[in-house]
Amino acid sequence: MAFRQGAYPLMLIGKETAYGTEQTTPENKFADICTMQAITNSIDRAVKTQTYEPDFCETTAGTTGGTVSVSGTLSHGHAIFLEAFFSDDSSPHAFQVDPNTFQSYTIYNLFNGGEVSTKTNWKGDIAIGCVCESFNITGSQGGVIGYEATFRAKSIAREQDLSGLTTTTITDASKPCYIPFKFQSVTADMLNSTVTSINSFSISLGNEFADDTVAYQNSATKLREIAVKASGELAFDVIYDAAVALTYNPILMATTNLDDVITLSGGSGTFIITMYGKYTSYDIADPDKGVYVTSINKQLQANASGSAISIAVS
Repeated sequence: MAFRQGAYPLMLIGKETAYGTEQTTPENKFADICTMQAITNSIDRAVKTQTYEPDFCETTAGTTGGTVSVSGTLSHGHAIFLEAFFSDDSSPHAFQVDPNTFQSYTIYNLFNGGEVSTKTNWKGDIAIGCVCESFNITGSQGGVIGYEATFRAKSIAREQDLSGLTTTTITDASKPCYIPFKFQSVTADMLNSTVTSINSFSISLGNEFADDTVAYQNSATKLREIAVKASGELAFDVIYDAAVALTYNPILMATTNLDDVITLSGGSGTFIITMYGKYTSYDIADPDKGVYVTSINKQLQANASGSAISIAVS
């Protein structure tokens, strides 16, 4: 039996030169959680089975694809995920004006970590043609900043021989150890500079892609991925302050596009996240005991002030 153990997985990611062309020199290595799900869609056949129970001939295999999810602790070294989501190699990262040239990536789940130094029996799962569908950043008091990225894949192959990889990032058996962003090091400038201390925050970003008619046409595998819409939301909790409470309600769905800025610092650099848009809700929790906490939500929207979101990496 060839059981797999989760104690030493390595996840590799590299930008492709063309959609669905495997990148065999992925120079980004992470010890983060990576899950891959291959998908074969089902097609109903126009067959009368005359039976009460489902019959084998009622369905047949259709188009194929897959999904990839990567999650872990966010650090300055994870900037490639910003490049993947925004399809933009240059900082500051923002939603694309022309999303038709969306970048794709090859993602590897590498097994047999103890044998990495000799390239012996390298095996792993490969996902090609990966475009980033969502990217979320979260943080709360007392912890590190976390992230989750999901990808749409053209295809996923299991247990492949990876001994031919020429990447230099995995020539030793050491796990990468990036210095994480910590919540205690977060700098916040929120609600038109009325709030600088927050309890927690979450940023949810999404890319919507053209439907299967465009992606597949008359093919069993995807021919392309075209982004058609981007979206984003910000949510954060603060301690309720009666002195500034009267400033909250007027900003809901206000005509002024106010910015919120969250700066993540740690290791060798920073992410400065600037977000524009409309505040959509403002709720006060009524605790059994303790202080009141306010939850505020914002829909990210662009205007003359700038993009809906901008993330500067330095």
